[in-house]
Amino acid sequence: KVFEGENVFMSRNLVPPELFDTLHDALKLNGAHVFLCCDPSRNGPNDYHVISSPDHEKFNDLRAKGCKLIGPQCVLSCAKEHRVLPDQGFTCCLAMDGVSILASGFEKAEKAKIASMVAAMAGILLTKQSSDAQFVVVKNVLAQKYKWALQNFKKPVVTLNWIEQCWKEHRIVPQEPYRVPHFLGLTICVSGVPADERKEVEKLAVQNGGKYSAELTKRCTHLIFPDSDKYKVAKRWGTIRIVTRKWFLQSVARKACLNEDSYPVDGRLVSSTSNLKALEQYSQGKHTGSLQCTSSSMGIASVIDDSSVGHDVDPDISESLLGMLSDPSDPSSSWKETNVTLDDEQKNDCNFASYVADDSQNEDDDLYLSECRIMLVGFLDSELRSLVDMIRRGGGSRYMSLSEKLTHIVIGKPTEIEIKEVRSVAAFGVIYVVKAIWLEECTVKRKEVPVVQYHIADDLL
Repeated sequence: KVFEGENVFMSRNLVPPELFDTLHDALKLNGAHVFLCCDPSRNGPNDYHVISSPDHEKFNDLRAKGCKLIGPQCVLSCAKEHRVLPDQGFTCCLAMDGVSILASGFEKAEKAKIASMVAAMAGILLTKQSSDAQFVVVKNVLAQKYKWALQNFKKPVVTLNWIEQCWKEHRIVPQEPYRVPHFLGLTICVSGVPADERKEVEKLAVQNGGKYSAELTKRCTHLIFPDSDKYKVAKRWGTIRIVTRKWFLQSVARKACLNEDSYPVDGRLVSSTSNLKALEQYSQGKHTGSLQCTSSSMGIASVIDDSSVGHDVDPDISESLLGMLSDPSDPSSSWKETNVTLDDEQKNDCNFASYVADDSQNEDDDLYLSECRIMLVGFLDSELRSLVDMIRRGGGSRYMSLSEKLTHIVIGKPTEIEIKEVRSVAAFGVIYVVKAIWLEECTVKRKEVPVVQYHIADDLL
């Protein structure tokens, strides 16, 4: 029997009364020698003490005397799975048995608490960044390993609340409700925009876990859309990230604090307040699917597609934002891109919000790929950038993962694993699997070219 040779001490004062008989039967049936008392002097290698939780008044006394402690859920799980009792200081349950957790951004005392909770659930707390991590827990988006996890992780990066909920429920709970708010830990200041738009930025920042500061202080972490004075001060302090509004809007859209280095201040987005309101509704989950897409091709691709984000992207985001980010009756709602060099003369003399590119107005043929939801598979980085630009110019939506919502999969030189994954999706017969020549022809002819035989990657399928 699996518990044979083990001495288990179980006092009615240390376990919930409703579980006492169940625990007693589980221990006896599996061969344990049960003592219905608490004896702190028994701390041998085969001695165990059942206790309801670490909050019990006897817990610290038993641990101080070197006793091995086990929780009721641990006893029941080991009995059910015919496993030996764990040989460590305290195990409350087996919820995280063999699970690797990476924690980042916490103070020493907080990290010690996390280590204790993970170990008590039979999990493993990694001390270094590793691809073996199955869950990443951060204090906020300023944590050192947050950006790494964003790039490499397929599951949401979560807060400490997720571990605490796993502890309460004695199981791995879903991560999505505990996803790290994308501005948690940030204090955001805005300059050079109208008052009504600043209010919208404030709402979105606070709504997504951050703080908003009307004044630029050293407590600020980010300055958005810099004008002369605040930009100069932030630059002199050297501790504030200076980014464009595109960084802010795409972070909201993608539910993640994106890499600021990808949004330098020499190229910024000028958007109407309606875009911010649409994103506020999106982040609250209030958007509807009834709005129609009229955004410019650059705008669509800019918000939906960023190859630096990795896997933590909402696959439904493209379809939702296509309809939300512009109003057919309001030409100012299209995204407008401008390149500005921030030399001293421009910073002092220019109103940056007035800059609009000459080609910012939509043309009827700018959206020839607007109905296409495209994934690129099997390309080198050098090839990928060119193909992504083609999708952007045509107003298409680039997806980062396989989905039944795709219309086209453009194939290069995929691995065997990628080929199998594409085949499994393409087997339904509703997604075109094509070569890059199809996308190139669409770009040259400025229209969605019908897929014909020589476009199809049948040699791979």
